[in-house]
Amino acid sequence: MRRMKKRILRRTFYTFFSIILLYTLMIIATVTLFNFNHFSQQNDYKNQVFLDAASRTTDSKINSVARYASAVSKQPSVQDYISNSNSSLFYFPDIYDDLVNSLYLTDDLNIDVGITKVSDNYVVSQEGYFPLADYLNQIGISKDLITAPHLFERDQINNFYLLEEKFYQNQNNTIFISQTYYHQLDEYLYIFISIPNEKLFPKELANISGTFYLDDNKRSTEEITTVKQSESFEKLTKNHTKDSKILYNIPSSVVNLQYSYLVVETKFLQFEPDSLSVLLLFALCLFLLGGIILYFATIKSYNPIQDILNAFNKNMPMPFKNHVKDNSVSELDYIIRNIDGIQDKNKELEHKINESLSVLQVEFISSVLFGTINKEEIPHKLTELSMEKYNRGGIIAIISIASPELESENVSNTNLLVLRNKVITLINSVSNDLPFIQIPMDYKDLCFIFPSKEAKKVEDQLNKLTSYIQNELSIKLTHSISEPVESIYNFNTAFIEAIELTLKKYTYVNSIDLFPAIEPLLNDESYSYSLDDERFLVNAIIDNDFELAGKLIQNVLETNLFLLELDTINTIKFKYVLLNTVKRILNHYNKSINEFSLQNKGLFDLLNSNNKDDIYFSLNKIFDILFQTFIITFKETSDPTTLRILEYINQNFDQDLSLTDISIKFNLTEGYISRVLKKNANINFKKHLNNLKINKAKELLKNGNYKVNEVSALVGYKNVNTFIRTFKQQEGIPPGEFSKFR
Repeated sequence: MRRMKKRILRRTFYTFFSIILLYTLMIIATVTLFNFNHFSQQNDYKNQVFLDAASRTTDSKINSVARYASAVSKQPSVQDYISNSNSSLFYFPDIYDDLVNSLYLTDDLNIDVGITKVSDNYVVSQEGYFPLADYLNQIGISKDLITAPHLFERDQINNFYLLEEKFYQNQNNTIFISQTYYHQLDEYLYIFISIPNEKLFPKELANISGTFYLDDNKRSTEEITTVKQSESFEKLTKNHTKDSKILYNIPSSVVNLQYSYLVVETKFLQFEPDSLSVLLLFALCLFLLGGIILYFATIKSYNPIQDILNAFNKNMPMPFKNHVKDNSVSELDYIIRNIDGIQDKNKELEHKINESLSVLQVEFISSVLFGTINKEEIPHKLTELSMEKYNRGGIIAIISIASPELESENVSNTNLLVLRNKVITLINSVSNDLPFIQIPMDYKDLCFIFPSKEAKKVEDQLNKLTSYIQNELSIKLTHSISEPVESIYNFNTAFIEAIELTLKKYTYVNSIDLFPAIEPLLNDESYSYSLDDERFLVNAIIDNDFELAGKLIQNVLETNLFLLELDTINTIKFKYVLLNTVKRILNHYNKSINEFSLQNKGLFDLLNSNNKDDIYFSLNKIFDILFQTFIITFKETSDPTTLRILEYINQNFDQDLSLTDISIKFNLTEGYISRVLKKNANINFKKHLNNLKINKAKELLKNGNYKVNEVSALVGYKNVNTFIRTFKQQEGIPPGEFSKFR
């Protein structure tokens, strides 16, 4: 190839020198201008695509954090804290537990959360309790923030805003402040949320020299020379600055801020035209370059290839010149290889766009199901997301993978989530006759929205799916199907119907487990009834504590049915979860839920209503019947033998006391002593003794002068592990944790 170039050059050089030189200069100018325009437009579009995608992703994260802040502010523990003037430290343990237990709502953003009224000068976070100034210093906020007159504004509105840049000491985090005003109390609640920038913002930028950040839209107009609206994205603007940079802006849909992406403007020629020395140098370079260009220009058949190589050399990470030492790689091979690479990149970009569309479709249909979207927006969204076929209604179905068999196997939430993902993968791999959109509801349930109203075809397809998945994963699946609806506006009603059908399948199923391993999945709008709540309630019944059991069930009912503003779907879920608790209590006493429901048919019929007053009345009466049936109250006794035994136990419970010791002391058999205590005082010796020991241990731990092992010895436990296990069973937390809340 090189010999061919030299031969052509020698033959044509003298004849065409002047012509080729002029032609070369024209080609240089034309190609350079073309490449510049093409490259500029390509970079400009790439930067706009990046900013649009990055802003959506970041908005989603900020929205998750804002919803989390809203959920935390509605927690009963926070409500108690804001509504009482007692010492803040009294409420911090419950707030701390709620903070830690609900962090999963923030999509693993590794946030740091602090809650304060400001007026008490203390903050509680997932790291512990701090004075306000110490906490601000810990998360990288200047102490000047406390005295800033405009920070804690008494405007009596709720705000979620970004901390001003001047108060930052640590530029690696972005900090938001959630302000909630309680009108009745005239009190403010502030939630500080610190998010690592590496979690909030994109890790990779479209331009390595670019800068992506959030700002308050206060950039000086003196710095901007021109402003242009994007033709590709509705709200995106392109600004040229005086320092030869391009600033892309797009407003956030979550907070009153905008996303900015600052890049260096593509330059045509890097020199100052009014500089004589630069012009002379450029002229000299142009003359020398003319001779080189002449060499290539004479090879007409080679020009198109060279033009393509020039374009690739400017845009590809490894130019062709790095391959010249490898004789096996020709120019054509290099061009074909890079064209294939460009096609692959285009396919990848198209795939990402389709994925984004799928996510938006799921978000839209979810808002329709839960009734959170403005009905006037639905027609526009259907067209925008290419979902017109759903406008004519369809069928809602729910596939459940959490059968009663899974509950008895103590399957963890994590394993259920893995199992659900496997199910989703198999669903996507099956060829389906009817189109549908699937939405994961929780660890065990999947919702399917079919635009078809042919119930038989939907049933056949679901049977096909469940049969295939059951054979592949060896699990049992069930599904519930709503009646067909005539419009997308009725999807919410169909969704509630499908949920009720699903929940009813498991309400009256007998179960040998008193405490299942699966805790309800909570979100910011869900009911408040955890596994611990159920355990405390059942333990109170088993321990014959009528007063505690009554307080617990009243608190659960009033909180969920009147204090929390549950929607219809979560009210239904709460109703059936409490009915499962009724079933488990009856199972503990070897009673049948079916027989119990028949005996109290009127109350159970009333539960078919979704009216909160009816639900409250029915469940309150049902639990009152359970308490009257199973709780045996403590009996006063005048029996002298029983009184002497009780007095001896009360005086010596802090020893390693046993029934054998008492039988020796009173010259009675162990069996007789147990029967006397049960008959005359309704007392179980072991439980009564443990109650005395644990109550004394709590007093010693609150005092703060003893370690756990010392307290264990003082209340009569030889083995500290036995003490810790007994304490945790009775109080719900280990003694070491209890001592921290003294």
